[in-house]
Amino acid sequence: MQLAQRSPLLAAYQSLPAQRLPAHSTSRWFFPQRNERATAGQSCSASATSTRRTDTGPRLAEACECAMGTHSGHERNGESARGGALQRLERRLAAAWAEQDAYQIEQLAGMIYDRLVRSDPSAAATVLEQNAHRLAVAGKPAEAAELATRLIRHWRELEQRPFYLTRLQQMVLEPLQALSGVEAARARTMVLEAVLAWKRASATVDTEEAAPAELAPVQDALVDAYVLCGEWARAQYQVVCRGGPAERDLAFIDEQLGPHLANDVERMLARTRLVLFYVLAGNLKAGRALVEEIQRKHPTAPMTNFVVILMQVLERARNVDSSKRRLLRNFCDDLKRVYHWAFSLDPELDVMLDDALKAQGL
Repeated sequence: MQLAQRSPLLAAYQSLPAQRLPAHSTSRWFFPQRNERATAGQSCSASATSTRRTDTGPRLAEACECAMGTHSGHERNGESARGGALQRLERRLAAAWAEQDAYQIEQLAGMIYDRLVRSDPSAAATVLEQNAHRLAVAGKPAEAAELATRLIRHWRELEQRPFYLTRLQQMVLEPLQALSGVEAARARTMVLEAVLAWKRASATVDTEEAAPAELAPVQDALVDAYVLCGEWARAQYQVVCRGGPAERDLAFIDEQLGPHLANDVERMLARTRLVLFYVLAGNLKAGRALVEEIQRKHPTAPMTNFVVILMQVLERARNVDSSKRRLLRNFCDDLKRVYHWAFSLDPELDVMLDDALKAQGL
């Protein structure tokens, strides 16, 4: 009885009236004769079973519908429970804001997003956007960056929005830009790297045509943030990805990176590395423009002659046969021995030069 109360489907089944079977079927099913073979009993039992199923089919269907109606009620109760859980999370988020607990704010906003993202993606994105903005304005860059990167992934993967920056700049990037310190710079790098990934994921033709103009401020801001974080190699790599112009590339070394370097020798080594980065990237045109700018602004600086001669060799190597390539490689080895003092100060420069020469077939 208790089982029937717990199971609506079983209760509905038990309420059906008993079906009478033919006498011979009943006797053969429940009281088989000793002298009958088992095969006969099996055939009769199959007949009786088919008769019972045929008669009760419509009523069982009605019972199933009733039971499903009961389960629909359970589903509604589940939805109500989920709504209650969401309200509790929202109250906890409000309490975290009252206490200015940035970590709890980030965690709770993420939990609310996870609950909303399937049923209402737009509302879920709004939760991330608003809380990221408030955290950035409140001077909590790390937590704001976490929510902002999730928002960017949501836009480009779930909503598949085309690449645009206006909204993101207003809500997150500009408040982060107003903050100072290494932590704020690291937060900006997180968001800006996600922005660049979003741009790469965008496949629309219009977006690709508009990308250089849209990405220039993003790349400049990313270079600034890398320099403030001390990530100089990443900053140089991003400058190479930016691809000029040469005046801006040299300004990066002299004005942005220069104050963090000890003397003119280190600054010249940084300029040389940037030239080699362009060679490794296969952008000899930008490398040549940078060398000309270095020669114009720093004609007497250490290693200026080195980069000028090196670029001439690399450009000539593209149009010579194998024997002359060997001569050019030997000339580069001699040049490296002349400037051995520079390579002893920066061992990575030696590796970069070898890779650059190999990339040009030397």
